[in-house]
Amino acid sequence: MSEVKEIVGGWIHAHEQDRERVRVFVPEGSVLPPSRGRRRLRFFADGSFEELRPGADDRAMDLMGRYSFDGKHLTLNYDNKIAPDNMTQIEVSLSQDGKRLELVRPEV
Repeated sequence: MSEVKEIVGGWIHAHEQDRERVRVFVPEGSVLPPSRGRRRLRFFADGSFEELRPGADDRAMDLMGRYSFDGKHLTLNYDNKIAPDNMTQIEVSLSQDGKRLELVRPEV
């Protein structure tokens, strides 16, 4: 994977498919089982992103920022300077068919 356009669009966290340090996201519109809340990422071609995540009271929290992508590493810079869950520098892989975006969280 080497181009930003490959990750542009909306992605939904398919936590059922997660592995140890890997968070799996699938394209918006994918059929997933019911869930109390799912994190959503949307990457825009202009380098901005939006993250929707379930809040403490189940209302969605909307976080925004800018991202950079070098083909393997994704860097998220949140506008509020708070990076939730060590999600600032992430190794990324996209499946050949473009139906799975895997974000590898750094070890803590």
